[in-house]
Amino acid sequence: MNLQAALDKIDDLDTDSTIWIDGTTEWSSDSTVVLAVEKEEGGAPESVPKHFEYFLEVFTTADLIHDLKNSGSNSFSVDRVIYYAVNDA
Repeated sequence: MNLQAALDKIDDLDTDSTIWIDGTTEWSSDSTVVLAVEKEEGGAPESVPKHFEYFLEVFTTADLIHDLKNSGSNSFSVDRVIYYAVNDA
């Protein structure tokens, strides 16, 4: 699944999951992502490919998207979510 698809259906995703993103390219709406529950001791589980990086938790992403939508716009920007993941997470 790509990042745009994951963000479009964020309310349907498991809130205990974390979004992991392909780290071999610059992040964009087309970046490949996987969802997985982080290990208890932290870090990606074995099911996440080694070249994928932590992006954001699903619940944090859902809150961010809802805040963006409630800020006067009916939409959110994938670029703003990426900016948050890079600079504020």
